[in-house]
Amino acid sequence: DVTRGVPSCILKIDSITANMEGVWTFTIQREVTEGRPRTLTESVDIEIVMVEMPSEVYLKYDGKEFRENSEKNLNLQIGLSTLQCIAEGGSPEPKMNLFVGQKNMSDEGRTCRGPVRDSQCVQFEVNVGTELSKES
Repeated sequence: DVTRGVPSCILKIDSITANMEGVWTFTIQREVTEGRPRTLTESVDIEIVMVEMPSEVYLKYDGKEFRENSEKNLNLQIGLSTLQCIAEGGSPEPKMNLFVGQKNMSDEGRTCRGPVRDSQCVQFEVNVGTELSKES
């Protein structure tokens, strides 16, 4: 094939299963008949990772769950608050990030027990002072 004037080859994988993960070697051969006949061979190693999106991602605060189609605003009280970011399912394991106002708190979380077997939970302790409440 020719893509934008450059000879090219596109590898399309329609579907994979978890047992197909790993490094695969793909080899392309082309017979050249013009001039001196020869075979051109090119190999490339590709790491295949199966990605599955989590079935649910939500925030839990004060016993209440905040999901995508529910209430969008979370009002924290001034003082120390505990928030949990929960993802159910997903592969590879989802990475949780939390921003409070303009502050990235992602590195301050610690692992907690999720509500179901295949869930990931990260708990954050947020100390809301008057200066943070003015920023949000």
